[in-house]
Amino acid sequence: MAVRARAVFFRPLYGQALKATLQSEFISPQMTTTESPCKHAKNHRGPDGNLIRNGILNSIPEEEFVNIRPHLEAMSLAQGTTVLRQEADVNQGVFLNSGLVSLVVMMSEGRSSEATVTGCEGMVGIGLLGGLSRSLHSAVVQVSGDAFRITVDRLHDFMEQAPVFREVLTRFCAIQLMLISQTAACNRLHPLEKRLARWLLMCEDRLSSDTIRTTHDLLATLLGTDRPSITLAAQKMQSEGLIRTTRGNLTVVNRAQLEEFSCECYAAGAQFNPYLGLSES
Repeated sequence: MAVRARAVFFRPLYGQALKATLQSEFISPQMTTTESPCKHAKNHRGPDGNLIRNGILNSIPEEEFVNIRPHLEAMSLAQGTTVLRQEADVNQGVFLNSGLVSLVVMMSEGRSSEATVTGCEGMVGIGLLGGLSRSLHSAVVQVSGDAFRITVDRLHDFMEQAPVFREVLTRFCAIQLMLISQTAACNRLHPLEKRLARWLLMCEDRLSSDTIRTTHDLLATLLGTDRPSITLAAQKMQSEGLIRTTRGNLTVVNRAQLEEFSCECYAAGAQFNPYLGLSES
């Protein structure tokens, strides 16, 4: 049975320029791990003997998993860690068990924006599926957790040898690309409070958490806006009984109403949650 976490803790780390700007907003380095809400239950165990919660790995049959298992390396995901650096070589795929990773695009002047998030449902490094060895974004741990990594050569080998693994991984890649394109349209067309609602819902889907500890400066960075705008959007949502804001925290008060309040982009992406193991139906 999944444990429902009471809070998730965010800390930014997007490059030296932005890090210097937001340094005063950093949260203490205490690491908080949230158990994965992924629903697939194959009871696969990793090389460390612990149950695997990653939706992709738990979707493949035992006869395929036994071949990939010896090549999975357990790793911790500490808040602020950069798993994948923009414009750097990509030499591994990372399958999350728990926690949350933001895919962030950095601009030359130091500004950045989040393209999408990945949790227990997926993998970091989807460009590897197309033989790409460099990334146009960074992958930064926002909520600490754990994962399994595999080298690019082994990943390519198993994609050729394991048809179910290849199908599930390709499906995740396709869904993530759709989520990224939805984010692009959402950022261009929808008001900030609607985008903030979508962001909160996507985090809650992947973390089973009602309360997110973050800062308005960090939210402004992720949503591509400024701090005063975030404050106004949060105040509006609180006045409508959707969330509760306290210093350093956002709490979802009414999930159903928040979904209704959010723009259509959340529902457009959430329809694929069952395929990602984030919901039963």
